[in-house]
Amino acid sequence: MRSILSIGQHVKFLSRLIATLILSGSVSTLVVAQPSLSVPPTEPGYLLVLGRTFDRIKVMNYSAALPAIYTETGGRYIGLGRATAGVTCVYGLCEGRSAVVARWDDYRNVGTFWWGDSYRKAVRLRDAAGVFTIVGIKGISGVVPFDSPGALLVATAAASSPDQQAWLDAAAKSGGRRLVPFAPEAVLPLEGDALYNRVALLSFESPAARAAFVASDATKDFVKSASGASLVSLIALIAIDVPPAAPSAAR
Repeated sequence: MRSILSIGQHVKFLSRLIATLILSGSVSTLVVAQPSLSVPPTEPGYLLVLGRTFDRIKVMNYSAALPAIYTETGGRYIGLGRATAGVTCVYGLCEGRSAVVARWDDYRNVGTFWWGDSYRKAVRLRDAAGVFTIVGIKGISGVVPFDSPGALLVATAAASSPDQQAWLDAAAKSGGRRLVPFAPEAVLPLEGDALYNRVALLSFESPAARAAFVASDATKDFVKSASGASLVSLIALIAIDVPPAAPSAAR
């Protein structure tokens, strides 16, 4: 019994001593700082939407609801248009398609947008209004698209080939910026049957710069190689224009 009391007395003594030292600031190492809640920056994220519309009124109502949802999740359009205005099918399975490309500084916010209550409500507005293929894409850190009047060029593929890298290298020499890796691990299917698991998203300084690259031998060779046995190395090549710049405030 004596030894048990002795242990109890020692415990009380040590507890009081530690408390005294903490209050006096003598033992700073005993105070554990609260973990930082800051999150390190991640790669940027993109959303690519290719669609074919059956009910234009429904899609217009749906589209009108989206800008506010993009804004609240930190996203913005960097490419936008339809087959008759702003989207050109250069090659492959893209005739008659509309297109949207959006960007977030943080890839995680693609999911915040897509699964958020605001978008889940808005997406009902386009029920039975068309067929859409939508993927999220993890971007390359430190690379941003050109500001208006920039232009985009999108390639989709289901297999890799040496021609792809040669074409991407040629795009870089022509002033194009590669915004995303041309790799399956960068692509997250969200809706529809994409048929592809690789996306090249290139930003050019202007539509004229993009047009010059589309007309180049590098692009012609890339398309030619895809017309043979390596068709899956290029499913579609699509030119998408950037949205018009917002008008400046009147002075």
